[in-house]
Amino acid sequence: MPRDVYEMMIDSVAGSSHNFGNISQQIVNQIKKDGIHKYEAPDIDVLNRLIDIAEYHVSTATPNFKGVKDPKELIAKKKRWKEHIRLTLGGKYFNYRRPEKKGDQSWQVEQFLDFIGKDIYNVASINKLAEQGFTIQEALIDAGRTDAKNSKKVIEDILVPIQDYAFALKQQYYNQHKVKGEESLKIDFKELDAAISKFKNEKLATVAQANKIAPKLLETYFDLHLLSGYKSRGSFYDKPPMLSIQSQAISGEAVRGVLGEFNRIYNAAANKQISVEKAFGEIMQTVKETKNVDKATGSSETVENTMNVIEKTVTSIAPKTPFDNVKSRSQRDWKVEDLGVTKEDFIEIEKLRNNLKDNPKFAENFEEWFPSWYKDRMNAFKEVDAMNMNDVKALNNYLEALTTRSKKFRTKVPNWVFRADPRTIDEHMAKFDGQLFSSFDNPVIQRGGNIKFKEVKVFMSTIGAMKEFTGRIHVAENSHIGEGAIAKELDASMPYRTKLNVKEAQIINDLVIMKREGLEYKDSEIFKANANKKFKEKTVEEWVESTDKQMTKFFNEFGAKWIYSKGKLGKSGRWENDKFIKYKSNGAVDMNHYFRTALEPSIKSFDVNIIPIETQLRFAYEYRLEQDIIAGKPYTKNKTRDQLRKSSKFKAVGKINPESYFPHMNFGATKAAEAEMMAWKVERVNNAYDQAISRGKSEAEAAEAAAMEMLKWDLVKESGNTLSHGIAKDVIDSIDGKGISFEQLANNMGLNKRNPNILDREFDMPGWDKSVGVADMYYENVVRNHYKLIQAHLGNYQIDRMAKNRNFGKDTADWTFVMKRYLKDSLGHQSTFGDQVFNIMNPVTGKNEKVSDRMKNIFEKSFYNKMSDDMIVKGWDKVEKQYSKWGYEAPFLKNAPKVTADKLSEPELFKQQTAARQEYQSRIIHELGRKEAKFELMTLLANSGTYVSNIYGGQTMNIASAGFRNVRRANSNKWLNENVIKNSKGEFHLELNEIDPVTKKPKLVTNTKELRTWLSEKGVIENFIQNELNINAEWRAELSKSGSNAKDFINEAMKIIKKNPDVSDATLAELARRYGIGKALIKGGSFFMASSERKLRQDSFLAHALQFRDAYGSMSKDLPLSDPAVMQAGLKGIEATQFLYHSAFRPAYMRTSLGKVMTRFKLFAFQSVRTRRELYRKARDYGFDPGTPAFERFKDLFLIDMMTFALGSAFQYSLFDTTLPPPYDWVQETAEWLYGDEKEREKAFFGTYPGVLAPLQVATPPIARVPMQVFTSLINNDWDRFMDYHLHTMYPFGRMVRQIDRTMYDPDAGDFEIINEQAYGTTLGRGMKEFFRLPTDKAVAIYDRKKLKAERMAEIGDNLNWLDENE
Repeated sequence: MPRDVYEMMIDSVAGSSHNFGNISQQIVNQIKKDGIHKYEAPDIDVLNRLIDIAEYHVSTATPNFKGVKDPKELIAKKKRWKEHIRLTLGGKYFNYRRPEKKGDQSWQVEQFLDFIGKDIYNVASINKLAEQGFTIQEALIDAGRTDAKNSKKVIEDILVPIQDYAFALKQQYYNQHKVKGEESLKIDFKELDAAISKFKNEKLATVAQANKIAPKLLETYFDLHLLSGYKSRGSFYDKPPMLSIQSQAISGEAVRGVLGEFNRIYNAAANKQISVEKAFGEIMQTVKETKNVDKATGSSETVENTMNVIEKTVTSIAPKTPFDNVKSRSQRDWKVEDLGVTKEDFIEIEKLRNNLKDNPKFAENFEEWFPSWYKDRMNAFKEVDAMNMNDVKALNNYLEALTTRSKKFRTKVPNWVFRADPRTIDEHMAKFDGQLFSSFDNPVIQRGGNIKFKEVKVFMSTIGAMKEFTGRIHVAENSHIGEGAIAKELDASMPYRTKLNVKEAQIINDLVIMKREGLEYKDSEIFKANANKKFKEKTVEEWVESTDKQMTKFFNEFGAKWIYSKGKLGKSGRWENDKFIKYKSNGAVDMNHYFRTALEPSIKSFDVNIIPIETQLRFAYEYRLEQDIIAGKPYTKNKTRDQLRKSSKFKAVGKINPESYFPHMNFGATKAAEAEMMAWKVERVNNAYDQAISRGKSEAEAAEAAAMEMLKWDLVKESGNTLSHGIAKDVIDSIDGKGISFEQLANNMGLNKRNPNILDREFDMPGWDKSVGVADMYYENVVRNHYKLIQAHLGNYQIDRMAKNRNFGKDTADWTFVMKRYLKDSLGHQSTFGDQVFNIMNPVTGKNEKVSDRMKNIFEKSFYNKMSDDMIVKGWDKVEKQYSKWGYEAPFLKNAPKVTADKLSEPELFKQQTAARQEYQSRIIHELGRKEAKFELMTLLANSGTYVSNIYGGQTMNIASAGFRNVRRANSNKWLNENVIKNSKGEFHLELNEIDPVTKKPKLVTNTKELRTWLSEKGVIENFIQNELNINAEWRAELSKSGSNAKDFINEAMKIIKKNPDVSDATLAELARRYGIGKALIKGGSFFMASSERKLRQDSFLAHALQFRDAYGSMSKDLPLSDPAVMQAGLKGIEATQFLYHSAFRPAYMRTSLGKVMTRFKLFAFQSVRTRRELYRKARDYGFDPGTPAFERFKDLFLIDMMTFALGSAFQYSLFDTTLPPPYDWVQETAEWLYGDEKEREKAFFGTYPGVLAPLQVATPPIARVPMQVFTSLINNDWDRFMDYHLHTMYPFGRMVRQIDRTMYDPDAGDFEIINEQAYGTTLGRGMKEFFRLPTDKAVAIYDRKKLKAERMAEIGDNLNWLDENE
């Protein structure tokens, strides 16, 4: 059995008061049971073999030297190992003689076997001591504290003093025990335990810290000496040291180690499958050679040869592990079977064997899978051969539960797939589809307690890989566009944006645009009106010229970095001089090379490579070409790949002239721009019609040409001419083989929907946005599209891999359908489904496979389908038909592209028009979703209670997961300065993006404020507002200036109103937009939520990163915050406790536009329930064992929840009541609904629904409150509650208005039923309740009520006593 599986099971023995008994006697009984001898006539040959194997193991229990390639290093390591053998042997092996012949009466069987048991125990303790000493020495070498030449000095300086103290301690207490004549069970161990603990805490900890090694290494060595049979060097006790075994101060791990080694030695002799005579004849010869080597000057070559022979022999005779597919990194002597001790242990090991057979993917990758699985529960990575019996049991619990959950569906897609969290789907898929992915180096606990940095691969399914990589892409994306990064970069590149006020900046912006568009800006009215003015000591002309040069520099550098490939088209049609694109000998693109060079480097860190968009588009072109060749498309017949590339050329991204470029996008942003755009479109449509007629076309044909022209420009307008809404979607569709042919792809790759830096200006449409913030939108669109393309390519690659492997058998097409929907949703595509949605292309055959009827049924009945854009569009079309019958136009469809073509006679045009209309409708749906999100932001979240509640709820999760100490540290500037901002040498080491003008090197983080900036630059802080509410760079660019612009806006508005009292609202809205007033309102509304989310994510990242570092003891400070492993731990902590809002982390039905509206703020409830369930499962895996990190996390969160539950029940509508997390708040509301009095039942579930319908509130979207509350108040004729509360949730900042109102006057204040009611309900108390949801007044009232009751009881008691005394 594997050694450490066995070790954990001995916990019931180690460090307990249980009488372990005479180990020798137990061995005697076991030997009898195994039948190695006959009791009456012992087989002397077999008994002597036991002695031989014991001697053999003294010399052969060596570390694995196979990985050492340098011969000199190998010899040095083996020499050091031999020194440790000599140190621990002390010159003596055994204390008995061998029986000479059968029937030797001087040898009683019981006595002989007792000697055997005792001496094998001694050998086991020798082996463990030697192994641990060697491990310590290697750790010291790794830490740079010594080298191979100073082995003896290390032993003398560090190990010998530990050994001597252990001898002295044992001698003192064993002599004391002998003098007292007491049984060991009756000994008071407190004094012994105190002495052991003191030596560890005061001496060993200091030595470890001074030598930069883990204290546990020295502590284990000390424990092993106390457990060994040594009385002094070369002298043994006559039986195992029972006092040490029973001591509470000695680690169970050390006890398990010795007893595990004992068991290994005995099993090696007792295993009847081994040819003992043959094997050990060779072994004894080897042992003799080892003994004969001169101890002082022995030949290194002899030692090396001896060790090689021993290793070869050990490998040849070692019993095989029962886990046929499980391999240990240490091939020396580790087996899972070594861990077993009791019958129950072996049952668990056999159970693990069977569980792994039932889960072959886990068995095949067990060695790589286990460290990450263990870390997920115990906070640190652990090597597979460092397992113990607790791990075996936990693995069984986990695998059995997984099998139970998955056995119903097996390889079939579960019917819950569209409502489940992607992590749940990943767990289910991994059972059949799991694979290993490279990752970065992590500190891993080795066998013996040492720590080594090594790559820990990640075991995931297809969806798990897509989700994980999407997370990394999201982090990288945030580092470039999050937290004001775009505005910061652009403001530095073009100072006019920040140095001038809005009006002045817009003047300069307009003039620069004129100059870049080829117009003579000095002839314009704007310039003439401002020519003699100075803005910030510079003339208008100086501002224009300097800004123009700055824009040129920016667009030139930006294009080179993000857009343009360094490659070019070669004569053969191939793409040349691009390091990411390489071709095989047959002319096919080397896909593995692309992913290896473009994406794999990012696996080792969180810095995803910037791959120019043009390079990515070229790869998509090549990817589709290969698919069409596999599919045997007609145009590919009898042509080479190079011929295909020439006939359907890739249209490279045309480079713009940075000296004249300005992005044309965001059409129709103002009323004037929209009118200009529409007039131009009408002109183009009329020209198309007239030209068709002039060419002799019929009126029907001319109308068709006009419709096509309108369709083209509708697509351009609706796409906003931006990259993010065009290329990524079209690339995905083209790779799927849908909606666009290869020829179209070749001509349009980068597409008609490109920025004008790609689109020819002869097709330029007017009406584009000329505001200062356009550059921010342009920047964000390009960067987002860059990362979306990377995500798209990797996602398609993973899906194709899954489809080729066919691990799901006949259900592969179904899973491919699910994965493709997940990928498109993650990229933010519309949830519209064409006629071919259920046709899945097989990447091997190139032919379409249809999904099963079962899959179609699951999809059609799912909430995902019912909340999709596709379903809304179909319903919308039905409404439009009905409206048209009544002579009306359906809402929001005034400018929608019309479907004028006949489906049968004009199928292609009909298809294009239908697609354009769906695109338009889908964009309207998304826009309405964004407006609803902003409405909820401004009405429900814009109050201080949101901040307080969010902080309280989030920090309780952080405390439960990472521990209070780490959360406290994350908020301690002093601690962070000393332990995070500075490294172990006391130096600043975290680099900011900003370059120091003096040193020309990146600035270093020197304080906690800069640390928060560093976290933002690393993309750690996910933007809740951006992902949940879909607000982007358009408004972020000028938020910082909006306060100072408010005054200018008011003055400008007053001038307009005075000039024209009938000015339209649209005109004023445009003015407000220019001055950023709307943005300021959004900023104010989002402040409470955004700032609390930012705070929680920063604390969560730091707390979990610190927790991860702490798991590695004294070396923790050597793990910088920038280390990828530490970053990963922090980000996983955020994912586990604060929840992620990106579509890739949501269930399918929550990813659609309507799904987001219907589940607005419900994702928290969903994740809250899931998080608590997962904590329960992980604690259950380890048997709810107190002290294990898995149990402690579960326990802490449960206790916090119960405390909040109790306080919430005591103080209704307080912080505790409103932050009680699901499912406990549902339990509380249900209890009040079922068992409360009339008032409590009425208020249950916030009184949203009457009576039996009350629980429906849990599933009711926030937007439904508007019609529902009006309707309910109307029916019940009860407008008091509506006016008091609900009305204030329907206008911006309304809840804050109500807070102020109720603070200044609260009609309920003082209603506490105590003597002096006017003493309560104070303004301060009401303010604490309204703004911070803290029930201070009520708490004081309850306290005073209790105090008053106690005083009254005391007074009554005094009166009764007086009556008794005066009767």
